[in-house]
Amino acid sequence: LESSETGEVKLCVSYQVTCCGWYPIYDIRVRSDILWSIDEILLTYRGCVYQNCDEDWVNASLKLSTAQPCLSGIMPELGSLQAIFHKPTPPPSVQPTHPFAMKCTHFGSTTPLNTGVSESVMSTIFDVPTRKTIFSGSGEHKITFALLDFDSVMVHQTIPNKNTNVYLVASAINDSPYPLLSGSASVYFDNSFIAQTRIKSVSPGERFQCSLGVDPAVKVEYKPAYKYSEQAGLISKSSLTFHEQKIIIKNTKKDKILLMLTEYVPKSTDERIKLISPELDVVEDKNMVGKILSVGRRINADNNLEWTLSIAGKAEANLLVKWSIDYPSTETIEYKEYF
Repeated sequence: LESSETGEVKLCVSYQVTCCGWYPIYDIRVRSDILWSIDEILLTYRGCVYQNCDEDWVNASLKLSTAQPCLSGIMPELGSLQAIFHKPTPPPSVQPTHPFAMKCTHFGSTTPLNTGVSESVMSTIFDVPTRKTIFSGSGEHKITFALLDFDSVMVHQTIPNKNTNVYLVASAINDSPYPLLSGSASVYFDNSFIAQTRIKSVSPGERFQCSLGVDPAVKVEYKPAYKYSEQAGLISKSSLTFHEQKIIIKNTKKDKILLMLTEYVPKSTDERIKLISPELDVVEDKNMVGKILSVGRRINADNNLEWTLSIAGKAEANLLVKWSIDYPSTETIEYKEYF
């Protein structure tokens, strides 16, 4: 410190410590009478604070920052199914063997490290309104930030190719001033705990979905696919492979439900592979992201079919997904899933 004259100086000293932090947790409460209409879900936003820095925080004023948020998904993900020509793996080349042979590497080369990436939202600081006392090594302390009401729509979703379970999903817009950080959430249905789920990072004004667990009252029967092939053409012969998938959805509830089913539709990566889907009157709609689902069929950004339908209470729906592949008969088609 340098001063041109004698006097008293007040210093405000700040320092950084390790072995402390916080992470978000949520309680989600839903009523059983809102499974079709637009209504509210109650979300309790909390932070779990811990510290093991060998000094007690007595009557401390806390500010929790989201500069480094913590980091699965309940529902399985469906990648893009691509139809490509099968290319046999070439046999390994035979290398001459020499006694005391050494492996040739670049000088100083090492095995590359895998880099992990986690999602985050814009940094925000939560001011805790009341002072807290947290002793070192005393475990986690829960602090409530806010009680939030969101207008939501309840949608049943299923990906029967991966799992025949039907998940109840709440779709809502974060109209609060708080960013929702990625964290675990306890789901309560009519004040009874039913599931543990996860909320992804959501900015204010952004639509988000939250899985509320499996609904056993909605059942899906995924029949074995019916496949057959034909050949056409005289000079340049081509093969036609037909795929028919039957799916039965039973709603054993007394009330109607809104259900979205996601199913593979292959994507061609070669101009010689032609996808024919006469039974699918679908329209690619890239603007559906973040919007409330409407009844109908569409192709999403991953080239998968999203079929949304309303099913009355005590009723069932029989769906048939049909497509075919046209390709040169001299080639072999294989299907690979990409994420």
